[in-house]
Amino acid sequence: GLSSGERVSSRRVGLILPTSLCSGQIANLAAVQLMEKGIGLAQGISSFVGLAHTEGCGVAGETAERVYTRTMVGYLTHPLVHCALLLEHGCEKTHNDYLRHALQERGLSATQYGWASVQLDGGIHQVLEKVSAWFESTLARMPAPRETPTPLSHLRVALHAHGPISETSAAVLAEFSRQVVGAGATLVVPDNAAFLRMGSYTAPTFGDSLPPGPSLAHGQQTNGPGYYIMETQTDHWVETLTGLGGTGAEIIVAVQAEHPMQGHPLVPMIQVADSERLAQVYITDFDLILGKGVAQDTEALFARLIAVASRQLTPKTATAGNTDFQFTRGLLGVSM
Repeated sequence: GLSSGERVSSRRVGLILPTSLCSGQIANLAAVQLMEKGIGLAQGISSFVGLAHTEGCGVAGETAERVYTRTMVGYLTHPLVHCALLLEHGCEKTHNDYLRHALQERGLSATQYGWASVQLDGGIHQVLEKVSAWFESTLARMPAPRETPTPLSHLRVALHAHGPISETSAAVLAEFSRQVVGAGATLVVPDNAAFLRMGSYTAPTFGDSLPPGPSLAHGQQTNGPGYYIMETQTDHWVETLTGLGGTGAEIIVAVQAEHPMQGHPLVPMIQVADSERLAQVYITDFDLILGKGVAQDTEALFARLIAVASRQLTPKTATAGNTDFQFTRGLLGVSM
């Protein structure tokens, strides 16, 4: 783990969080420029991320706005985020002041974040300079981290699966879930995960009981170790990953039965093939192939988890740039 003071995390990221669609691509430009300048390397920053999305200029009602705000705050307080700046365009409803009030309502200080505005700060060129200057000066005051052996209990892991995975794969995920929670770590599962409807997962995980209902709202952060089920608003893969990231998950483990899917731009995603046949078709897309037996597959999955958490392995979705990010509009949300 990377340690400084009492805080330990598996990696450190600098976040530029656009408050709406209109500032999203400018946030991405800022992230690229910061990486090119090598800012934050001495402080252990592995990457800068601009989470471009489609919301903020119009809203789809109170419920969708609540989901958006809750998830935004989740990313600003994410354990992987070492420092963060909010970037507004200037004319959206969910502008900087909107998010400043949302932070204050949750007892968080707005002074620990950077704030920039495309319109107020004089346009794209000037705001990019302001963003760069803020990160450079903020990170210069922070100490370099120490690498320290860290127990698994410090990790927050998300587990998902897409498509009709095999009963054997579901049994592997059940054993993996039991070991993660048994080690004192945090495990978050979305309520639309395929394995939650399979007996080979639910029986060893929950015993004779039915799977419980959601214990987290979409994008709501966990408040301690244990097993959580997150409510999902739709079956959309990227919207589900976006919600899982908002819970504070540091690594996502995703099993695919049909084809590879997008990863997350901020949270590393270990993509697992349900079968050797699938891996042969998509030979460059998977980090692990199941099919060698429950014990051996579970051990291999933990090896990948520890390698990613220790920054010894970068998942293939990240190296390929196959990532996406999208807030859900909820069950009744419409575009405006």
